[in-house]
Amino acid sequence: MLAAVPFAVLALVALGNSAYYAWTALVPSAGGRYVEALVGQPNTLNPLLAQLDPVDRELLPLLFAGLTRVTPDGQVAPDLAERWEVSPDGRTYTFVLRAGLRWSDGTPLDASDVAFTYEALRAPDFPADPDFLAPWRDVRTEAVDDHTVRCTLARPWSAFLDAATLPIVPRAALSGASGSAWLSQPFNYQPVGAGPYRLLDLSAQEMVLVPNPQYYGPRPHLAELRFRFFLSATSARDALAAGEVDGALLRATDLAPLRDNPALALHQRPDYGRSTVLWLNTTAAPFDDRVVRQAVALAVDRARLAGEADPGAEVALGPLPPSSWAYAAETAFPTYAPDRARALLNDAGWRAGPNGERARGPSQPLAVTVTTNDDPTRRQVAEAIARDLRAVGFRVQVAPRDWTDLAREDLAQRDFQAVVLGQWQPTTDPDALRDVWGSDGVGNLAGWREPRADALLARGAETRDPAERRAAYAAFQALWAEEVPSLPLYYPSLTWAVRTAYQGVDLTYLPDASQRLALLPSWYLYTMRVFRGW
Repeated sequence: MLAAVPFAVLALVALGNSAYYAWTALVPSAGGRYVEALVGQPNTLNPLLAQLDPVDRELLPLLFAGLTRVTPDGQVAPDLAERWEVSPDGRTYTFVLRAGLRWSDGTPLDASDVAFTYEALRAPDFPADPDFLAPWRDVRTEAVDDHTVRCTLARPWSAFLDAATLPIVPRAALSGASGSAWLSQPFNYQPVGAGPYRLLDLSAQEMVLVPNPQYYGPRPHLAELRFRFFLSATSARDALAAGEVDGALLRATDLAPLRDNPALALHQRPDYGRSTVLWLNTTAAPFDDRVVRQAVALAVDRARLAGEADPGAEVALGPLPPSSWAYAAETAFPTYAPDRARALLNDAGWRAGPNGERARGPSQPLAVTVTTNDDPTRRQVAEAIARDLRAVGFRVQVAPRDWTDLAREDLAQRDFQAVVLGQWQPTTDPDALRDVWGSDGVGNLAGWREPRADALLARGAETRDPAERRAAYAAFQALWAEEVPSLPLYYPSLTWAVRTAYQGVDLTYLPDASQRLALLPSWYLYTMRVFRGW
């Protein structure tokens, strides 16, 4: 019996351990620090002024919150507002704020702050990007009481709930600002927000954030975030390789030296918020001819081109990324078929001569100049396009340009035939398509004017019925695929290199790179065991 006692004790211990692990679960525990390498520095931490600066836009979701937020599947959900109502005519939105909201300095956040934020954008001299301000000019906002805000629109705007993700700023800190005075407010570098983190310190070298104790939502796990500023992507990569920082957003050309580093995990996915596009000037020959545009779409091998420019890239087909809820996967977007391109051109009277180049008669060669800026990758892409177009009979010249000259002379004056440039993609509400493809769109670089497209985009923007909106945008994409006003090429890869010690890192539902830092509150370094059901 005495000899059996040790075995019985061991059995009880094993049984206890089994029960402990069966009845408990690992959960994230608070604590730890994360250091990110950022290329550049914040220009302003005021969300009403920060629409164009990529560093500002990445940092703001950590410090601020809006009335609404967009979920990973593209749906609008409550944030500072716990609920809302929309009038039958779609012109009045009434938001009810959560109870007990406070700014990071402990002062109450109420409806007057929301009304102040929205009304500030209506001022004629507000010093922000005009394209960002344009739709807000037609929104009148009033605080009905401390917890209720009413927004009245000049016309139905189905994307307004998505627009209400705009961060709210405190009236007490900024109510005295007017016009250009907004640009020099102390608030811009000492922000008070309602997001998951608050600013602890900001210098020319780094920015330090700590959890905001006033935040209404779950407390972030990491106890400190540090963002160190670098002058170049190369220096940021080197700091990561040397262990001086814990993570960085990397270019495709920077990945090779880090792939075999066991301390790093490379989280990669297409950046659906950006695309590289061959913009075609539809107001000038030869791309004022739809057949020629269709031939270009069939002639360019986008899969090969994307793989050469960025091995992690994904081919782009249409005006919306596949991550959009309005993306019409059934649309027959043109894909690589050079023989069909040759047949189209033949049927349209573009005949190949002895040297393979096509022309309509002796005086009208099928000649195109592909312009781009002097970025090496863009030039490589332009050369790949030229290779494919020459193969079906185009005469092609590639013309790299200094970015300043390209913007001032070629783009501003619409003095180009085709140009390879990047484009911001609407990843949440497709109403943003109006800015790019509407006849009066400020981003309509192609100069495409199509009344049928305008009507479909207007229907999608004005109706609130989800099925009707989806149908309008599906019809628009079908029309777009037929007209091919330009040629989307690929979505570049987004690679976030992070030390393997950090858990909870998931880029699956990241809409675009500007929202990536908003994922940090769910990351953690440590875990603890708790009994299930606690």
